[in-house]
Amino acid sequence: MQRKCICVTGATGFIGSAIVADLLNNGYKVRALVREIPIAEQQLKNVDYFPYEQLDSALRNAYACLHFAAKNNDAVSTEKEFIKDNFELTKELIVAADKSGVEKFIFASSTKALSHKSNDWYSQSKLKSENWIEEAFSGNMQICTLRLPPVYGPNTKNKLSKLEPLPQPLRSFTLNQLRALTPIVSVSEVSVSVRDLISNKNLPRELMLSSPLTCSSSYWLFYFLINAAFVVLCILLLPVLIAISGIVFATSKGPVLFLQKRIGKNTVPYTCIKFRTMAQGTKQQGTHLVSASSVTKIGSFLRKSKIDELPQAINIATGKMSLIGPRPCLLNQQEVIDERNLLDAYKITPGISGLAQVSDIDMSTPKKLATYDQRYCASRSIITDCKIILQTITGRGQGDLVR
Repeated sequence: MQRKCICVTGATGFIGSAIVADLLNNGYKVRALVREIPIAEQQLKNVDYFPYEQLDSALRNAYACLHFAAKNNDAVSTEKEFIKDNFELTKELIVAADKSGVEKFIFASSTKALSHKSNDWYSQSKLKSENWIEEAFSGNMQICTLRLPPVYGPNTKNKLSKLEPLPQPLRSFTLNQLRALTPIVSVSEVSVSVRDLISNKNLPRELMLSSPLTCSSSYWLFYFLINAAFVVLCILLLPVLIAISGIVFATSKGPVLFLQKRIGKNTVPYTCIKFRTMAQGTKQQGTHLVSASSVTKIGSFLRKSKIDELPQAINIATGKMSLIGPRPCLLNQQEVIDERNLLDAYKITPGISGLAQVSDIDMSTPKKLATYDQRYCASRSIITDCKIILQTITGRGQGDLVR
């Protein structure tokens, strides 16, 4: 069987060279697009390399193109040069690859491009490419934006390089605890993820990477404490909750609590418990499809204040939910379920509030919702969760807004 050919940019860089080595070890044929031939001659073994002037030759009969070349944020350069290298080149590569019949294109971007505070030219040029892919590209080629946090490993040149001289046990422990605070990913994990994407039938439009939280004891202690604190708070507020129950009972027909089957972790259904905010008999469907007239007067206040969510402390106490996580959907919202499954967004426990909710994204846009859920799964950390909690408390986001 003929080996699949993969075209790679940035093949002589820290991440690119690791990806090339992994592809070669797994039986792929690699072609590299390079700017400096002497460096390619010295570093690239068993690889065909081409200057960018021979772009069409490099892409001919290639199965996939991996675009990891970039002018990084530590480069001393002008805005025009950042746009040229990080946007115009990306656009040229995508158009040429699609024209050549390349099936898959993986564009490496950064978590920095997501931050509203990132006004540096690197982030802006990457974001410009992402927006062009999302809004202007109309070809047949599958494109995935691979979003990377800081990458660590041998020969890394970022701030994480300071950890390399440490003894292996101490370095592993430090990285695990650092992962509790913020997303990071190893270069080997990037290589494996890229290979998995190449072998998958369908590419997601975006995939954010990070090291798993499995060994980050600091995060799991934090996770237990915030969930326990919420449950204790609701117990202390029991007199208030009883009073609210009386108001709900007195102002509309039907039960005080609203019990509804939702999709939980690993797609296992569970019963979600909330204060009833809608008239009895309202059709079981996504909130964005429900008429505003179905919401009771007290229900409108409970939803805006998010007090209707407090009974979910029972779900948290039983391990079916957490304070922060992807919002659980109904069993009949199949498109949402399918999109989340595609991005493996059901691997964590659903939450009362989440990244999508505070970003004003609801079940009406399943693909966008799943993308944000996957971003949360990858960026999940003490800092991320604290930001979402603060944004929720201050009233940001209407992820369950009735239209």
